[in-house]
Parts: sequence; C-alpha cells; structure tokens
Amino acid sequence: MNGPVVVVTGASAGVGRAVARAYGERGASVALLARGTKGLAGAAALRVQRGVRAGFRQALRDLKEGFRFVFIQERFLLLLMVSASLCTMAATGFIYMLPVFGERVLHTTSVQLGWLWSALSLGIFVTTIWLAFKKEDGFCRRLWIIGGAAAVGGAAVFALTAAKSFVLAAVIIVVIGGSSGLVTPIVSASLQQLTPQDLLARVFSVFNTAVMALAMIGMTAVGWASDRFGPFTSLVGIGTVQLVAACSALVVLPWCRQLPDTVSKTTSAKNRTA
Repeated sequence: MNGPVVVVTGASAGVGRAVARAYGERGASVALLARGTKGLAGAAALRVQRGVRAGFRQALRDLKEGFRFVFIQERFLLLLMVSASLCTMAATGFIYMLPVFGERVLHTTSVQLGWLWSALSLGIFVTTIWLAFKKEDGFCRRLWIIGGAAAVGGAAVFALTAAKSFVLAAVIIVVIGGSSGLVTPIVSASLQQLTPQDLLARVFSVFNTAVMALAMIGMTAVGWASDRFGPFTSLVGIGTVQLVAACSALVVLPWCRQLPDTVSKTTSAKNRTA
C-alpha cells in the first residue's frame, strides 16, 4: 500500500465517511469500520470509484509528460524513434510479403521459399550474436551503425529486384535479415541510456506504440501496393522507406556530439546502482 494507513470508525455515514473520503483523496490507504454494512458498502464503492478516476487522471498525466519529453524537450529521441519505426515498417512489410515476392518476383518453388525463410532467419541470428558480444559504442557510432544498417538494407532490397539466381537472392535476403535485426535493439539501448529513470516506462510506451502502429501500416501498405501495382513496386517502396530511415538516422548526428557526457554519466550511475 502506498502512503499512510488510516483506520476510520463510523465510516458508513456522517463525519466518519467525510474523514475517510478526505484521507483517501490525500493518498492514504483507508480501512473502513462501521456497524451498518449497507452504508459501509456505499462508502467503499465511492472510495473505489474515486480511486479509479484518480488513477485514470494520473495515467493521462504520465502519458502527457512522456509525450512532452519526447516531442518537445528531447527531439533527438523522437528522430531515433522515427528511424527505428521506419525500419520496422519496411522490415515487417518485407517479411509479411516474402511468399509473394518469392513466387512472383524470384519465381521460387515451395522448397526454395523455405530456404529463403531460413536465409532471413540466418541474417537475424548473425546480427543477434554480433550484438551480444559487441562492446558498447559511443552514441555517434551507434547512429552511424543505425544509418548504415538501414542504408544497406534498402540497397539489398533494390538489389533483390534484379537478382537472377536463387543463390544470389538467398544471400541478399541474409543481408536484409541482418539489417532488420540490427536497428531496433541499438535504438532501444540508446533510449534506455538517454532517458531519465522516472520517464523510462513512458518513453518506451511511446516508442513501442509507434513501432507497432507503423508495423501494421507497413503490412497493410505493402499488401495493398502488391495487389494494386505489383510486387516489384512494393519492393521498390520498401527499399525507399529503408533509405529514408537511414537519412533520418543521419539527421540526428549534429546532436550526438552534445550527448557523450550525458550518456557516460547515465551509464556510470547505472553501474553504481547495480
């Protein structure tokens, strides 16, 4: 229980009920005692109702504070989120439509499509292993990695449209898988270091909401474009979004030279806490 614990007798009506309500509005945990169960039940229901409303108002205030921090106070975090969200949008659209791309662009059989799925998973797996054993980089280097991964992924998608052999297509898809598994973990680690602890949950709520929303938009848009204009056009669109994500990551670079002290202080504080 949060706050002091207060026991109020005669809480079913009159002064006791008013006292219980006053303590409850000030954040105390109130235990209600009374001889009449009917009035006591009404007082308890009123207390619960007020608590729900207060909790809802607090949640809205927390969410508003998180949005203010991201969209007004620290706009470089917003640009990082934009980069990760665009990469996720393109990667999700590609994964969602891979069977269509395999059949109508690469002209693969069902067995070859299975190998393409394995190639995509291999790229993600290699990226995961590399991140697990990689030493921590400075913030500016992370931005270069994010922008480079998005640019390489976009170039690989464009190259896939011109692939003439199955083996070449599989290699390209390994590269696409690696780039798609690289951006979001690095952005998440950067957000964790650059965000104050009391705002961390709210900032990640904004980040995850944006990523999931754009992932759904990516799947819908790529599917619609494939039906309306053909899968080749969808691939071009995915590659373009990846390149836009790379540019958005590079836009953040002017800020990165102002951040090393903040990042190092945050890391040191976390190490002392641990």
